[in-house]
Amino acid sequence: MNLNKKSIGFLKKKYDLHSSQIVKNKIPKNNNLKPEEKINIFLKDIDSFLDSHHGKDENLNKWIIFLKETRIYPSIKYWIFHSVLKMSSHYSIDGGFSKRSKSTKYPYPVFNKEIATKAVMLFSKKLRGKNIKKIDEKILDLMDFRKFYSYLYINRIEYETEWMKNNTDGIWKKITQNNKIDENFFGIISQASTDWCIAHSKEILSKYLSTSYLYIYFSKNKKGEYNIPRIAILISDENNQVLEVRGDNEHQFLRPEFSPIFKKKIEELKNNGIIYD
Repeated sequence: MNLNKKSIGFLKKKYDLHSSQIVKNKIPKNNNLKPEEKINIFLKDIDSFLDSHHGKDENLNKWIIFLKETRIYPSIKYWIFHSVLKMSSHYSIDGGFSKRSKSTKYPYPVFNKEIATKAVMLFSKKLRGKNIKKIDEKILDLMDFRKFYSYLYINRIEYETEWMKNNTDGIWKKITQNNKIDENFFGIISQASTDWCIAHSKEILSKYLSTSYLYIYFSKNKKGEYNIPRIAILISDENNQVLEVRGDNEHQFLRPEFSPIFKKKIEELKNNGIIYD
């Protein structure tokens, strides 16, 4: 794979030091190795580097597995993972995923396989100087994978279509401490671009459910599955009072088209003794 000159310079300057040491230390000069043999040595060491970070965080583990299974230029794989290590799961509509600080308590960035696959494919093409067709022009200027992944994550094409925005048909699901250990449930909310705290990690979800329970409204996707979280209502176990309400719009507000659904649910809950001020 050939990288264009601008990408090569940027890559080596910021992220290729580790890669250069691999080549220097593991591939002797004047060797008779075939190109594919050199690449295999490179990939093996990159995989070892990924494995050394396994177990730190649930989200990070998913990134590691994904990158190990993805066949891309080794330096690009290292570059991407280096960026992921500096990313937090917290994000905003304006700034995307935030940078990690040494004292951050947030997990690593949420892993969405569909978005990650698209991001890695486009990012790799961009660095190799290939044309990227049918993509927003803004993304062509993003050399930082954090910004690249953030842009695709927040502006998911399917999620942001008018059909998806206006698709209000759905069902309410009650989530309690007893049924929280549902891999499918956590997988669904962690893949959605809501930025709800409960979607950041199972630990955070467990903490919330230790003293409260949730009602979440899921709308249908194009396959007819109820797996797009739209509204979350957090209720206290102690006094049955509504503690928080979150939507899937910017800043976790409710989308206007879902307000009638929320109001109907609140009236139902109030008729059953739930307190909502």
